Amino acid sequence: MPDKNAQPPDNLNSESLIDLLPFIPSTVRQACHVYGHNPSQDEVADLSQSIVLLLIDDNYRRLRSFNHRSSLKTWLQTVIYHYVLHYLRRQKCTVNIEDMAPDELAHQPDQEEKFLFEERRELLDVVVSMLTERERELWDLLSGGLSDEEIAKQMMIKVRSVQRKKYALLNKIRGFIARWGGVGL
Repeated sequence: MPDKNAQPPDNLNSESLIDLLPFIPSTVRQACHVYGHNPSQDEVADLSQSIVLLLIDDNYRRLRSFNHRSSLKTWLQTVIYHYVLHYLRRQKCTVNIEDMAPDELAHQPDQEEKFLFEERRELLDVVVSMLTERERELWDLLSGGLSDEEIAKQMMIKVRSVQRKKYALLNKIRGFIARWGGVGL
């Protein structure tokens, strides 16, 4: 708990701190976005409050570390970015069990995985056998890991044509599998 009798450092006046309080939530939100996180309003509010407490904790110890080498706003922005980064790193280490899908909690035996893989492979082989010769050629090149440019060169067509044909082929395969009620690939 912060000391109720504590005063801001002498080198900072309380008015400058009060002026910067509205700056904290927007900077927290900005820092989250910079680090690839989309925070809820509650999360921004919680982080903002934590930062204010951090600044005034231990008789304004953090604020006393401000040494006027930059503006107070720039210094505060750096503090916020560091705090948010550490917060997000801690969050990545923990996973809320309620956020997990039920099937993530169960582990399928290796034998079942092998069976499902074989079943999918057989279904895919049947579907590929129903393709035209040109579609099978495209499928073989795609499954060989070639780029669109390499496939275009081998099939003697334009790269854009490869992209169109690839899209159509994958949709055709998905359609066959959906009609037969097969396991998703």
